[in-house]
Amino acid sequence: MFIGPLLVQIPLLIALGVGILLAALRWNRHPQVSKWAIIGFGGMMFNVIVFGALSPLVVSTLSRSGESATSIGTTLAFISIAGGLLGVIWWGCIIAAVFGSREKAM
Repeated sequence: MFIGPLLVQIPLLIALGVGILLAALRWNRHPQVSKWAIIGFGGMMFNVIVFGALSPLVVSTLSRSGESATSIGTTLAFISIAGGLLGVIWWGCIIAAVFGSREKAM
């Protein structure tokens, strides 16, 4: 039930995993940049998994408890806002990685 919405995200999760792997492989050459890339890609992966599973769980739980559609919609809106705000943070980390300094490790 909660796996279905995540199945369509598999290509994105693979791409984020590749980003983490590439950043880890380049850690010795660009540790600061790699750190920001890993944090950004990892955070985006977190968002996809957690918020992808959380929304159907909330709908199911609140529906069973008799909550109104308005209440469920409001709850989903707050969850979406939280996911969006976290997404901004993760994108900030990616931008820091892309435009960060490329000093070599000593």
